[in-house]
Amino acid sequence: MDSTLAQTVRVVERAAADLLAAGTTPGIAVALVRGGQPVWSGGFGLADPFTGVPMTADRLFRIASITKTFVATAIAQLRDEGRLALDDPLIRYVPEIARIGDPFGVAERVTIAQVLLHVSGLQQDDPADPGADPGLHQDELLARLGEARFVRPPLTRWHYSNLGYELLGILLARVAGESVPERLRRTVLEPAGLHETAYHPEPALAARAAIGASRMAPTSPWLRARDHDSDTMLGDGGLWSTVDDLARWIAVQCLVDPGDRRGDGPRVLDGTSLQELQLPQVLVDLDGWVSAQGLGFASFRVDADAWQGHTGSLFGFRAIHLFRAAEGLGVVALTNSSDRPNPVAFAACRALMAAHRAGAAAPAPPATPIATLDTGPSGRWVNHDAGVIVNVVLDGENLLSWVGDAPTDRAVPSGLPDEWVYPDWHQHAGERVRYVRATGDRPELLQDGSWTMVRATD
Repeated sequence: MDSTLAQTVRVVERAAADLLAAGTTPGIAVALVRGGQPVWSGGFGLADPFTGVPMTADRLFRIASITKTFVATAIAQLRDEGRLALDDPLIRYVPEIARIGDPFGVAERVTIAQVLLHVSGLQQDDPADPGADPGLHQDELLARLGEARFVRPPLTRWHYSNLGYELLGILLARVAGESVPERLRRTVLEPAGLHETAYHPEPALAARAAIGASRMAPTSPWLRARDHDSDTMLGDGGLWSTVDDLARWIAVQCLVDPGDRRGDGPRVLDGTSLQELQLPQVLVDLDGWVSAQGLGFASFRVDADAWQGHTGSLFGFRAIHLFRAAEGLGVVALTNSSDRPNPVAFAACRALMAAHRAGAAAPAPPATPIATLDTGPSGRWVNHDAGVIVNVVLDGENLLSWVGDAPTDRAVPSGLPDEWVYPDWHQHAGERVRYVRATGDRPELLQDGSWTMVRATD
């Protein structure tokens, strides 16, 4: 362990100690990702507060709504295979949603993408009897859809819906022609190398499960979490996993280059499709502006930095995983309690980012002559009106650019000479970058959208 990682681990240890000191969390497991790879994991406190078994990094936890990131990935795979489109109406694949209470007359036009983004207007949970577990098996859910309702028109505001993801699970099974657990195992979990993630863990893996528990005060007795039926949460929250497996899941999320292709190693989607799932599209909290929602992953602001990931919550278990694909950084934190591990995860994010920035060398300007026809677009460019200097390099056929040490932008060939275009997942999608060679009295120019830049001379 190098000194920088050791320092980050000490931050995690202190944050975990603070969480456990409150006395209402039995244990927590944490994993760190750096350079796009898992680099450390550890456990703190107790895996079983009733017997005193210590927590270790290999313990199995319910990860609850982090399951949604896997389901969204499987749906994106179907889209990439040409078997559906994200703007297809959900009712095309799940006609039973016509039974849902629909005071706004919207059921027929709600799309798959709207459900993925939690902007469909569907109610939060499955229909349930008072005091009963809200989860239903797929056939039971379809039979009781008449008890559900749209609580607002689609696209009016983010409204989290577990029911929506359960309907996506039904869609997934129908289009794929196999059960959700089998589809995820075959096309997502096994290719990604996640052998400790499952709806129904094998006995040897299940023996490592942390015991979920909760109590209201340090002097109160522990209350054991009730059992949850994973088959009632296929679309929205039924998976078990470990911090090490979720760290590997983060490593997969870092494979976002346009040249990354599904099926190559652990890649479960093309890089551009992965970027699409990670891109925040809908603001969640209109007051704080600290979280947003994408097609598969949420976004959480930690200080000035946005991290992608997801949280999970079931009685007796809480989960969070966060990552920044551009820097290859990530953290997983899981508790066997009803206390969220977010403070530990956020402390780790801050430490990882601080270490990354401290160790990141500013890109060196190209050692090529200025204002010649041989350099192409590579070099340093300036827009004097904005006072911005941009560093540009060619990476194969792709154009990379950055300002200072900010994350790299990438444009891909447009098909025309000396021209590139930002891909669909980019915030400037469709905008073009054009390199204009010097001719006669006209200097070289780099036209990035409406920005005109000239060679920097200092």
